[in-house]
Amino acid sequence: PSVAPIPARRKCRDAAKARVAGRPMPGQGAPGRPKGTRMTSRQPPAFHAQGRVPFWRRTPPSVFPPLMGLFGLALAWERAAEPLGVPRAVSEMLLGAVVMLFLFALAAYLAKLAKRPAVIVEDLRILPGRAGLAAGAMCIMLMAAGLVPIAPDLARWLLFGGLAAHGGLAVLIVHGLLTGPVEARQVTPVWHLSFVGFIVAPLSAAPLGFT
Repeated sequence: PSVAPIPARRKCRDAAKARVAGRPMPGQGAPGRPKGTRMTSRQPPAFHAQGRVPFWRRTPPSVFPPLMGLFGLALAWERAAEPLGVPRAVSEMLLGAVVMLFLFALAAYLAKLAKRPAVIVEDLRILPGRAGLAAGAMCIMLMAAGLVPIAPDLARWLLFGGLAAHGGLAVLIVHGLLTGPVEARQVTPVWHLSFVGFIVAPLSAAPLGFT
């Protein structure tokens, strides 16, 4: 019998190995793709969906504690204007910038809340969420304190709104602690923001005549 040439036998052996390994046979392209086409990388649909999520749907409550600190800095500059001779324009510009940042963050979070109201309960289940939302309510009261010399009537309404928001958050937090797991019922430093945050209200209540 005739024996196949060595190159032909080697070609058959390579084809058998490629078939077992699941690779394309020599001289053929990848299966399911026309020969000569270039492979392109495509992300799964989940990653494309995440990229199209609007900013306001991902607004975390943790944006409010830094803003509360900025409000404190603006109020400190305002208090230092008279005894230290600091230009009042600096405090007014700083307060205006912080107010704009806070209103933007508040609008973004309220838009997320309007889309799915239950998200506030989910945020209050964790410590960063409780601290962030409590700081957001305190920012309203601090904004009222900064606006007392400029717009006392607006400051009065902001004071009442901040107190109502902080009181409502305290009620939701207590309800969550009573109905949630026992492991979550622990005293933490976040409680100072959640239940003692009303202490910043006199900064605007006293100048408005609430004694």
